Parts: sequence; C-alpha cells; structure tokens
Amino acid sequence: MGFEPKVLIVLGSDSDLPVMATACSTLEEFGVDYSLRILSAHRVPQEVAAVAGDAKNHYQVIIAAAGMAAHLPGVIAAYTTLPVICANASRRTGSHRGDWRGQECGPPGSANFGYRP
Repeated sequence: MGFEPKVLIVLGSDSDLPVMATACSTLEEFGVDYSLRILSAHRVPQEVAAVAGDAKNHYQVIIAAAGMAAHLPGVIAAYTTLPVICANASRRTGSHRGDWRGQECGPPGSANFGYRP
C-alpha cells in the first residue's frame, strides 16, 4: 500500500473559489488527491466542527481559505490535530496599522502554516 497524500480544502464561501483555483490546479498538477468543501464557520459551525473532527480519518492536511474575519482556520484547528494551512482569500490587499484582519494569514495568495502538537 503506497502513500497517497490527501488534502481537504475548506472555503467559507463560494466567492472564495476564484482565489483558491490556483491551489486546486497546483494540487492536480502534482497528482495530489483533494476534496473541496464550502462551510462557513459563522453559518454552520457544528458542521465545520464535525468535518474537522473527522478529517484525520481521510486527510493528512487541511487548507482553510480565510476571508476578512479569518475565523475559519482557527475554528477548524480547534477540532483537529491535523496541520491547518491558512490561505488568505480576502480580496483586500492591505490593512491599516493595528488591524489584524487580513494580516493573520499574510497578503492575498500567501499561506500561513499552523502547527498543533
């Protein structure tokens, strides 16, 4: 039995799809199996918790696309021991000094790797 990497990509909204299209095409280019789910930490928190809690049975890593509030990656990380990669899906390119929103994940298109021991 060979190792087959599997990635779960979670978007807070279907409006994040264009931003994450590059991630999906890159995974496909490298032959990495992935699943994509659209789940809002604000609208369906129980479903997010259930998916994150069960993810360790199917995936090795989770990519969570965070919008302006950047809550989705943190909520997912609270319910899994898998690594969670925060991808900035915000269309906003910068933020004013002292505003953590949009900086938590870095500039649009960047990723911030979270680790939970």
